[in-house]
Amino acid sequence: MTSRVLDVGGREVHVADSGWPQGRPAPVILLASGLAGAWFDWAGVQALLEPHARVIVMDRPGCGDSPQPVEPVVVDLVGCADDLVGVLDACGVGSAVLVGHSMGAWYAEAAARLHPRRVSAVVTVDGSVCEGDETAPEQDSSPVATLITIGDRTVGWRWLGPLLRRLGDRGLPTGEWGRRHRERSARTYARAHVWRTIATEDAAYARLRHEMAQLRSTRPLPAIPVHAVTALAGSMPGRWSWWARQQRRQAAALSSDNPAAQVTREVIRPARHMVMLQHPHRVADAILRTSVQVRRHI
Repeated sequence: MTSRVLDVGGREVHVADSGWPQGRPAPVILLASGLAGAWFDWAGVQALLEPHARVIVMDRPGCGDSPQPVEPVVVDLVGCADDLVGVLDACGVGSAVLVGHSMGAWYAEAAARLHPRRVSAVVTVDGSVCEGDETAPEQDSSPVATLITIGDRTVGWRWLGPLLRRLGDRGLPTGEWGRRHRERSARTYARAHVWRTIATEDAAYARLRHEMAQLRSTRPLPAIPVHAVTALAGSMPGRWSWWARQQRRQAAALSSDNPAAQVTREVIRPARHMVMLQHPHRVADAILRTSVQVRRHI
């Protein structure tokens, strides 16, 4: 695996680039985290994909192991989608399967709508949803962003940052991967600029949801495979789960947008939102199956 920092539109973006199958054509897969995520959250999935594809994991500007930005991070849907394509450009890649977790699913879908020739398929991993009737907020704000700002001005992040990330992970992942994940988290989440970027992205959530709804109404979904992975906790029937209903409605809306897009769904349970930490084999399998659909689709 090669870890490096790329120049993407004048901003520094960290990527972990691995998996170069020899002697046969192989897909390129670009993995994008959601809010407060980092490249090493995908380490288990990346290791499973490496024998079959070139796998690139990116940290958005100011996130994960991307350097501290010179200018404050500005978050908008088109810019985040362009960053994904910018990473492909910097890595010399023509098109790729885009995989987005949580908010990262919006960025992957937006990239497909805005740059259809560059995206061969989309996989959303417990992706954020939007109903299609969102109104634009007057300004970016959120309680989480406010608390992060208070923490930034008072106790700092050297010990609080890694602690908050470990509490959020709730014991995942486990084993040797878990040990390495905790070591990396301790370094990454002790950095103040990472938490400032998290605050900026969280405050922009409602606006990004509105921008996603607007984009869906103006830019069609290309005729590519789109696979939605939903994480559900416990054994409650999916029809009783608010989250499962939201995911089903979103998949149905995408399918009606363009029936040729081959929209499919699957549920992983019992699973938490950070499903790639808990079930890397299941997530990797879903991505590989979608990459096979790309070859059949072509």
